[in-house]
Amino acid sequence: MQHRLIAIHQAHTDKGFDSPVKDRLVKRTMQGIRRTYGVAQRRVRALVKDDLLELLVMVAKRKPLEAARDKAILLLGFSGAFRRSELVALRMEDITQHAHGLELPIRRSKTDQEGEGRTVFVPLAKSEERCPVKALQRWLDLAGIGAGPLFRPVNRHDKVANELALTPQSVALIVKSAVASSKGIEAAKTVSGHS
Repeated sequence: MQHRLIAIHQAHTDKGFDSPVKDRLVKRTMQGIRRTYGVAQRRVRALVKDDLLELLVMVAKRKPLEAARDKAILLLGFSGAFRRSELVALRMEDITQHAHGLELPIRRSKTDQEGEGRTVFVPLAKSEERCPVKALQRWLDLAGIGAGPLFRPVNRHDKVANELALTPQSVALIVKSAVASSKGIEAAKTVSGHS
């Protein structure tokens, strides 16, 4: 029903009409339906360290530039507990290098609607193969990124496609693709960008 309401809302707003979905009666009816029948939240499986290591093996088999980007996204996202929207919002100008890692500011996130921001420190890892800082640096060097968004699209010819940032949905697809390569299509249905 919710999908149908969204379609009705979109059809009305596209034609310049007031949406009947915003009517108080419709909203109250939907609240009653949710209360009576409940709303099952889609559960996704969290990825743990062993899962991440498997994904990194599969990602390494991709084309060099794509592999470097995806490895940096997976390691940085996991180590800094970043949301996918926070990852794609990071810019070169945001990086503060330290002797023992990186400092990355998060200007705004889902849990920070006021935009107060916070800073995340990502330490160097003992293992160079699993180090998020080294993975990020390798991606930036290979892609030739000196300014602007950290994570950008890579085309099918393994070239950085443009200077625009990836979308949060792209990060979710990267995670799902890595899981599908590692554990199969069915396993990919149990994870998301939040994993």
